This record gives sequence, structure tokens and C-alpha cells, in this order.
Amino acid sequence: MTVQALPRISVIMTTYNGAEFVEQSIGSLTAEPGVDLDIVVVDDASTDGTLARLRDLEAHDPRIRVFAREKRGIAGSRNAGLAKVRYELLTFLDQDDLCMRGRLARQAALIQRTPGAAAVMGETLMFQTLGPDRMPLSGTNTARILGIQLSAGLFRTSAVRSLGFDSTFAMADDFDLILRLLETD
Repeated sequence: MTVQALPRISVIMTTYNGAEFVEQSIGSLTAEPGVDLDIVVVDDASTDGTLARLRDLEAHDPRIRVFAREKRGIAGSRNAGLAKVRYELLTFLDQDDLCMRGRLARQAALIQRTPGAAAVMGETLMFQTLGPDRMPLSGTNTARILGIQLSAGLFRTSAVRSLGFDSTFAMADDFDLILRLLETD
């Protein structure tokens, strides 16, 4: 019997004053079944205790690697993370977002079946109140968004590295990257 290796996926998370959210956000990744993760967290000079929380998480989980840097903004932090990732597949998670259970394994299976694809995209679920099971509470406001969003995608690391994030953007560097990916073959 042949044992198939788990898909290897790097995750880049940038943080800035996200102490309130980072533990739950990273917890949604570390609880993800069926994948081998490399979690790269780039702290962009937080001043609210985020870095201390990240260092504690890093000390207890070898999949988490934390890099602290001077303030350069989200695009600069994402580029710094790109320089540190180890695996061929890549996704992103914002400091206040959650990875829905099973998403990464499903996307990895899909991208591995389509060798020429630079990325696969998924659905984004926006919610107002989250329950202890990491699902929106019954009756809370929710919205499902089908579209291109960085934290809903799984990318080939080489495709993202070849373009990088444009640090001249104060906002929308993620949308710019996706548009440039669409313009390539």
C-alpha cells in the first residue's frame, strides 16, 4: 500500500496591531486537516502586543515562523513573506480572517489536477458573529462572495513570486497582483 504525501502549502499572514484576532486566525490554520503547512507570519511593527502573542504561538508549533520588521505596509510585508515561504503551493490569510475547515485540502486537490493553473479560487463567506465551532451563529448576518480574493485562493508560489506585490499601493495590492496574474499565461 502506498501512502500519499499530504499537500504542502505555505501560508503568508501579515499583521499590524492584530493582537485581538491573530490567535483565532492562526488557530483556524493549525486545525486544518489533510495538509502540511508552513505558516509565515510577518509582523509589520505592531505596537499592541501582537508580536508577543505570535512568538508564543511560534514557540509551541514548529509550523509557525514569525518575522518582525520595520513598518513597510502590507505589500512590503507580503513580499517579505514571499521570500521566506518553503512550499510550491501558497495561500494568504489576513490577521482577522479564518480558514474554513477543509478548504486548503480541497483546493490543493483541484490545483494538482490542473498542472498548468497558476491559481484556483474559492468562495468567501463574510459574517457578523462567529460561534465556538468557527461557523457563523444561526441568524447572524452573512454574505457569500464568489470572486477573486487573495485569501480565498490557492496559488503556485512561483507564479506569485514572479510578479510580487507592488509596494507603491497603499491599498489593493492584492487585487493588483490578481489582475496581473490574469494577464499572464
